[in-house]
Amino acid sequence: MLGRRFATRINSFASNASEYWPTLTGKPSLIQMVQRAATVDGLTELDLNYPDHIGDNPVETARAVRDCGLAISGLAMRYYTNPGFKRGAFTNPDATVRREQSVKLDHLPLLLRVPSIPPDLLPGQRLRLAVESIDLLAPEITCRFLNLLGESDAAEVAEEAEEGEGA
Repeated sequence: MLGRRFATRINSFASNASEYWPTLTGKPSLIQMVQRAATVDGLTELDLNYPDHIGDNPVETARAVRDCGLAISGLAMRYYTNPGFKRGAFTNPDATVRREQSVKLDHLPLLLRVPSIPPDLLPGQRLRLAVESIDLLAPEITCRFLNLLGESDAAEVAEEAEEGEGA
């Protein structure tokens, strides 16, 4: 699997816990599941639930995953009151172009530079991104351009930008 990335959800490694950990009572910890995942040949990345698997210390969680030779490829959000996470995962966020190759993600207070965005897109154009990596140690999110979404609303974007400058 040289040069390929292969990910799975961490919850898979809680299945049949008594067979893998015969003396375990209750559910395996996140660290136990990560260690079990690290035994799978070719597995390079894990998807975690937020906040369930992240807890109070995201840096510690990310370090534990890295120490086992794996990376975090995605976070499945487990709070559905925020419209940005209604579908349960943060993998293909919608965004609005602010300036050349910079976007604001919908429903999150986050501006990102996305080098794969065509440089001729105008402020206000709507697009969909693909999350390629999430580094909780940095913290950093890397995305790539997927496609344009419908008509732009440059006036709304300009209004939002003005409100943000006045705050």
